[in-house]
Amino acid sequence: MTNQNRISSPSTNHADHPATEKPPERLQQMQGSYGRFLAMIVTSTVVMFGLMYLNTYAMDHVFFLQTRMWMALYMGGMMAIVMLAFMLGMYTNRIANIAVLSGR
Repeated sequence: MTNQNRISSPSTNHADHPATEKPPERLQQMQGSYGRFLAMIVTSTVVMFGLMYLNTYAMDHVFFLQTRMWMALYMGGMMAIVMLAFMLGMYTNRIANIAVLSGR
């Protein structure tokens, strides 16, 4: 049997075998949920904002600073871009991806 016959032979066609097909529910689990992605970004941003206060010397120095808030928001935005870039295969909605990358 030549290589060409082996490739076109129905016995090697993996699409015909139900064991190699992904069930729809498994495929849905592999696709990303933008709500969950947003929850990850918001949670991480809040945690980063809180962690910035670990750098204070005394408890009376712990108070709200707008600069720390902006820094946490910038870090959260950049983290969203980096995470989306690494997981682009999971998040397939092109319009939503452009909205995340453009900051809208």
